[in-house]
Amino acid sequence: MLSYSNQYTREDLSRERAEIIFKSIVDQSKDWEPINQGISSLTKTGMIEESELESKFIYALKNYAEKNKDKNLVFDEVKENGIQTYRLKIPIEGGVI
Repeated sequence: MLSYSNQYTREDLSRERAEIIFKSIVDQSKDWEPINQGISSLTKTGMIEESELESKFIYALKNYAEKNKDKNLVFDEVKENGIQTYRLKIPIEGGVI
C-alpha cells in the first residue's frame, strides 16, 4: 500500500490501521482474482497512473499519423519488457526519425 500525505498530518497515518481496513475490504469482496505478475501487469502501459492528458496525447499522435498518410508517418505501439511504448516515425531526407 502506498500513501501520500501532507507532512503536517503524517503522525495521523498508520500503516497498521491501513492494513486492517484493507483486510476488511478484501475479506468482504467475493470477486478478487489472484495476480502473480505484479500490479503493472494490470494495465496496457505497465503504468498504473496514466493521466488523461497522456492518453489524449497518444491518441492525437496516432490520429495525426492516420490522417496524414501522404506524409508517410508511421505510428507504432510496441510492448517492451511488459511496458507499452509508442513510436512515431517521421521520414526525413536520408532516413527516418
